[in-house]
Parts: sequence; C-alpha cells; structure tokens
Amino acid sequence: MRRNELKQLVDSTSDPSFAVDHEGTIAAWNSAAENLFGPSEPEALGRRCGDILLGARHREGRGPENQEPHDKVHDSRHRLSP
Repeated sequence: MRRNELKQLVDSTSDPSFAVDHEGTIAAWNSAAENLFGPSEPEALGRRCGDILLGARHREGRGPENQEPHDKVHDSRHRLSP
C-alpha cells in the first residue's frame, strides 16, 4: 500500500488510527489519534510508534508496571510500497 493511500485510509475513519512502516515508524496519523495520544500529525510522522504509545500510557498512569501481562498480541501490519 502506498503512503498516500494509507493516509486516505487512516483519515477516512473518526476512530484514532495510524499506520507504521516496516521499521515501526509512523507513516500516517489522523486527528483522532492526535486527540487520544497528544502529538499532532507533523509531530507524530517519522517518530517510532512505541515512543508515542508508551509516552501516552505513562501520562495516563497506565505504564507497564500497571498492566496485566498479555499472552497474545494481534499484529495487523501491512507492508508499505515505496
């Protein structure tokens, strides 16, 4: 999927949505994600996904020390085309 197609897909939903590339770098970010996680689209694009998500969890007091362990994690990654 190309980046412009990915951006259109992410922007088409009112739910917090974002997409990452194969290296875990944010490639698309919508306004609902901004409302939930904090960073604006220009601030989020190009950053590592984990940096933003972990930062949001810690701000809300939901850091790893307060979480139940998860046995399974759903991975729905799609590869980006250049």
